[in-house]
Amino acid sequence: MTHVPSTPRQAGSRLLSTLPVVGLATVVLTFYLVEAWLRKTPWVFTDEAEWTQISRAISDTGHAARRGQPIFFKSLYGYLIAPCWWIHSTATAYAAIKYLNAVVMSLAAVPTYLLARMYVSRRSATVVAFLSVLIPGMSYAATLIPEVLAYPWYAVCSWVVVRALVSRRRRDIAFAAGACVVAGLIRWPQFATVPASALIAMSQGEVSTLGSQVQSGRPSLSRTRAARETVIGPEAFAP
Repeated sequence: MTHVPSTPRQAGSRLLSTLPVVGLATVVLTFYLVEAWLRKTPWVFTDEAEWTQISRAISDTGHAARRGQPIFFKSLYGYLIAPCWWIHSTATAYAAIKYLNAVVMSLAAVPTYLLARMYVSRRSATVVAFLSVLIPGMSYAATLIPEVLAYPWYAVCSWVVVRALVSRRRRDIAFAAGACVVAGLIRWPQFATVPASALIAMSQGEVSTLGSQVQSGRPSLSRTRAARETVIGPEAFAP
């Protein structure tokens, strides 16, 4: 089967089709960047004060500490924001972390789109991705707490786990296992539900049937819903 190269007109058409998505993403990101700019002080004060101390200690020494006392590893989030404290101005470093948070948390839309695209049209998947960054929890985007990293990574895990359960390819299973390990390093024990849900789905055999349906065409709605609810949770898909 020979590959037919796309013509300049086709390439231009594809580029134009992405403009609404890019524009929508720009609007959403701009909104959260402005929100971060407007918020001048912490509001989840105790948690934010703790993560400020932990991340600043990592920035200075490479090891987590609280009030000068070493502590056990808590989350990769502290290492994510630690480089921002290399900025000499505390106010500028704090602002940089808020802007970084806004970008990181908004990225949850990407794996959400990829997961939705496995089951619905491109337009519907775009709507789902857009709604995923309009939830009340996005108000945490301007705060210094691990949920900022946990939310998009949970979306990543949901996507790669479902993909691995559907395809059963070793590469996809390896990616899913790696994502689950990283999830535990971001938020434990909350993220223990991710690998547990995958194991439950495998034991029930729901997704094996779904995988054969994907290979032959669009999976049926009942099997699709069963697989998604088993891995992610029925409350996420309630009307």
